[in-house]
Formats: sequence, structure tokens, C-alpha cells
Amino acid sequence: MRSIALIAGLAALAAASPTPQVFPSDQLADLPSPPISDVPSGAGQDIIPLDVNAVVANAVADIIADPTPDLDANIPAAINTTTLEKRTAGDCALQPTGYGPTSPDVADDPNSFLGSTLLSGPALAAPKWVNGFHQTFQNRQASVSGCSYQGYKTYQTYDVAQAAADCKNIAGCKGFNIFYERDPTKDPGSGCPNPASTTVIKVSFWGNLIGENLATNKGQYRDQFQVVIAGSNGYNVDACETAVQGWTQTQLGSCSINAPKSYCLPDNSDSYLTVKTFSDGNFDNSRCKAQCDIITKQSPDTPCNFFTSYMQVKNGQCGVQQCAFYKRAWDKSYCTNTGDPVNKITIAWASSFTNNACDGTEFCNLTPNVLTTATAV
Repeated sequence: MRSIALIAGLAALAAASPTPQVFPSDQLADLPSPPISDVPSGAGQDIIPLDVNAVVANAVADIIADPTPDLDANIPAAINTTTLEKRTAGDCALQPTGYGPTSPDVADDPNSFLGSTLLSGPALAAPKWVNGFHQTFQNRQASVSGCSYQGYKTYQTYDVAQAAADCKNIAGCKGFNIFYERDPTKDPGSGCPNPASTTVIKVSFWGNLIGENLATNKGQYRDQFQVVIAGSNGYNVDACETAVQGWTQTQLGSCSINAPKSYCLPDNSDSYLTVKTFSDGNFDNSRCKAQCDIITKQSPDTPCNFFTSYMQVKNGQCGVQQCAFYKRAWDKSYCTNTGDPVNKITIAWASSFTNNACDGTEFCNLTPNVLTTATAV
């Protein structure tokens, strides 16, 4: 494989910074953005669970092909895509109806829809925390255009608890957006350019962070009919729990490990190994574990016994997953890397994972003079 290139890359990083796991601001500012998707308008259901096995398999293939540090290398440029395609003229076919308030309770025009307290009221009364999720924005007149889109459902009531339960049952789901959408009762066309409306209660599901900055989809025109959004609330999971056999997970929250200089046998090298960035929009701790295993297999003298996994978030947009790898474990007192306020970089969903069989502390010390009595594992 490419262990020589890996070691050379590590040496270059170590020379560039006394704490190489914390990267320069210019590199952080260049972090890519994952692909963006919108939710199709109208009533319906389309659930897209994350194929975790495929995500890990793709990560392993990428790691084997190029195991070198890659904060700013081998990462595809930002891609902005959408699930919405340009509509052709409609044929006035009947469309599915929603369960939200409509005329006469809400006058049948966009401005009345946007100003209705029947739609803003449930959003404002919704809980801030529910079933392991916390609210990220409230009562916006726009739905999420986000990353790692995992489908949507139509609800009969504005039920945040049910949305949280549904998200938990979708593999990879880390957040949801619940909102009211003004939709046409007929497919708008030349024979019915502005049909009567129906109010659809929708929930979209996401595998990434969905903050206020991503609530940007204000609707669209379908012929003369205006689709608009009201009562839009966003929620993200509080923490990402992952069961990794033989490893202990520690929740770190909004900071990552900034390990001090250490001296590890057999060559007095530092405990920090490398970092891997995944910019596909998904978040899964298992692929960090997959790279950790590959590092140990390729370089048994410098095993990976500890890794951190977290989302690096730029300016409140979608996050990219980063995995940092070490020869030894570090406790939460070293969780001091909180991002970069200059470039508006923050950290979310951070965890550390420690190898239960060997945490590396026996052969990685803070002072070099005790290494002669230690034995490398």
C-alpha cells in the first residue's frame, strides 16, 4: 500500500504546526460543501434510508486508494444540485389533498397563507426538545434546502414527536424539517392556471445539520399558482451514538481533541497520525473506524488506538465529516478545538472512540525520559 506516503504526509503536517490536528484558517475556509437538495412540492411520501454498508465500503475503497492526509486534497469541488426538475405544462389532473387548514379558515391566496396564525401557531407552540432532538429554527416561511436528503412524508397533523420518531427509524437520519405547504388541487396548466389550493403538512428528513441558514426554499410558481411555505421548524439530533464493538465512545459535543506533543515508542514520534475528510454530506462514525483499522494494518508499529469523528461546519451550512486518528487515547480535558471564529467554522456531533484492548497510553507519554521502560503494542 502507501505507508511511505502516509508517513511522509504526517511528517509534513507535523513540521507545519506544533499541533497538527488543528488546521490553518486558510485551509478550513476552503472546506468543500456537500451537494444540496430540495424537497419536491406536493403531497406524497418518499423515504431514502442511508445505506451504511455502502458508505463504509466506499470509504474503505477511497482510503486504500489514497491513505494520505486530505483536508484539502482529493476532495471534490462543491456541487450544488437539486431534486427539482423543471415542470412541463399541467393537464389539470387532480392532485393529492393535504390535511392542513384551508379555505374558508385560511383565505385562498399566498399572502393569507403566509399570515395565518392557524399555521404559525403550531410552529410557535412546538417543543424545543423532543425525543433526542433539539430545535434549530422556528416558524420560518421557507423549507430546508440541505444535504444528505433522505425523503419526506405527508402528515395529518403538525406532529413533531411523530417526526422525531420517524427520523429515528430511517437509517442515517440526523434531522427533520416540519412545515405547511400551499399546493394546488389540480396540476396547473392552460385550462387551470391558478386552481384552488390545499394545505399539505410535510416533514423532510436529512442526514446532515439543518440550521436556519438552510431554510431557503420559499416555494415556486406552477403556472400562475404560487407554492409557499409557512410554519417551518427544523430539528437536529442531539448526539450521534454508534456502537463499535471493542471500542468505547465518548460524546464531545461541539469540540474536538487537540492533543499535546507526546513521545511514542519505538521512534519517539507524536501520537497524532492523520485526518480524513468526507464531503458527501453523510455522517457515519463507522467509516472513521474503517480507516483506523486500515492504518493499524498497514503500519503495525504505529497503530491507531483512538480516533475522533465530528462535523466541521462552515457558516452554518451543511457539514463535512472529519476523522482524526491517534496512537493513544486522550480524555475530554483535551477537547479544546472548537473551530475557527474568523472563518465561522464550528464543530458538531463530536465523539472520541478508544480501543478497549489497548488505549496506547503505555507506549505514548508526555515526557520522553520514561519511554525506555515502556513496551510498544
